[in-house]
Amino acid sequence: IRLLWRFASVISVVFPPCDTKSLEDLPLKGREDVIISIGQFRPEKDHQLQLRSLAKLLSQNDAIRRRRVKLVLIGGCRGEDDDARVAELRKLAIGLGIDDSVEFVLNQPFPVLKSWLGRASIGIHTMWNEHFGIGVVEMQAAGLITIAHDSGGPKADIIVKTVDGKRTGYLASSVDEYSSAMYKVLCDGADS
Repeated sequence: IRLLWRFASVISVVFPPCDTKSLEDLPLKGREDVIISIGQFRPEKDHQLQLRSLAKLLSQNDAIRRRRVKLVLIGGCRGEDDDARVAELRKLAIGLGIDDSVEFVLNQPFPVLKSWLGRASIGIHTMWNEHFGIGVVEMQAAGLITIAHDSGGPKADIIVKTVDGKRTGYLASSVDEYSSAMYKVLCDGADS
């Protein structure tokens, strides 16, 4: 920016506003084996990757399957195209044999989202090259262990190394990587 616009003053990064205060107060104890996804049902959000990752996790792990792990996709539909996309996602869940482990929560107000954030233990975000990832920040603020795409804002600014060298979540980009990260969190929790 300095070269292009010839600004002599110091340039600062300003992140999108994201109110996390009410989410930070959610209790961490008593969380369920629920994985949530937050985001509009747009093609670039790649909800199919979430479904395929859950299917792999459940197909390869009897113990995890017995725990009745559930993926809850929470988001808005902007119109007929998004409604059709959700219908296709439902069909995919049936085709993968995981429809009893998947729930869609559509067009709900913030208190409903907050309730799910207080129940879930894992957050998943699969958009490639997300500009920032407010949903990822919201999930982390609510205490969820978050698995986000290994690109864009989540990689650069959100799921980063802490002072002691640990990461603030997991980064993944494939079905294998997402299902492996989910397995680690479900089996090892925050210690993984």
